[in-house]
Amino acid sequence: MVNQRILSEQKVWGLSGNERFFTETRSSIDHLYRSEKFFLPQQIVESQDFLDIGCACGDFSRIVRHYNPAIRYTGADIIERFINIARERYPEDVFIVSDGISLAFPDNRFDLVHSSGILHLNSQYKDVVREMYRVSSRHVLCDFRLTNGPQVIGEMDVNLVGQEKAVDTLPYYVVNVDEHLAFLKSLSPSPARITVKGYAHPPTKAARLSVDSVLMAFFLIEKGNAAVMNGTVIDINLNA
Repeated sequence: MVNQRILSEQKVWGLSGNERFFTETRSSIDHLYRSEKFFLPQQIVESQDFLDIGCACGDFSRIVRHYNPAIRYTGADIIERFINIARERYPEDVFIVSDGISLAFPDNRFDLVHSSGILHLNSQYKDVVREMYRVSSRHVLCDFRLTNGPQVIGEMDVNLVGQEKAVDTLPYYVVNVDEHLAFLKSLSPSPARITVKGYAHPPTKAARLSVDSVLMAFFLIEKGNAAVMNGTVIDINLNA
């Protein structure tokens, strides 16, 4: 089931032609962002089941299988057209239509649950993270845009295929570092460890924000055990 309010916000991803952006820019290890390389390759090698939230047309499975040919890849996306394309292009993989906040999987289903480049553009990002954590048995890997100051909410024009002018927008969240860590520590059961690596970088030119630099950061969240009550270990480096 897809939440219609979230679909209304996120349907801009499905603009005609946008599939070309994902196919051409997110299908090779050469396309990985600097921040993704902090954790992603090693975590893929150590995982057997991989869930990709916001998989678009499924081309990221090529990157995943480059590092681990035997991995079982599952992709989820809110755009049904993208999922249909993915199923046709990658019949060996599993793809589902989902808003990310009501995943049809049991608890602890996947070794690694991943999302890249979309959570800071989703007003319900906390609900998505909670659900990612629920279905993970070991790790959640995802990125955010951070600030040491107050949270900033702006907008981003979705112009992935080079339209002459934007046709729609998404919200753009730059979250306070300490507040975001507090949210992640509140996940249940409490994470055993949260490792953060990032760096300062100008936001995309398509964004309209009140700040001209954000911290691009990836979070590796290790699933905790309710029987262990030693608190969450935080390892953070925002000058990586």
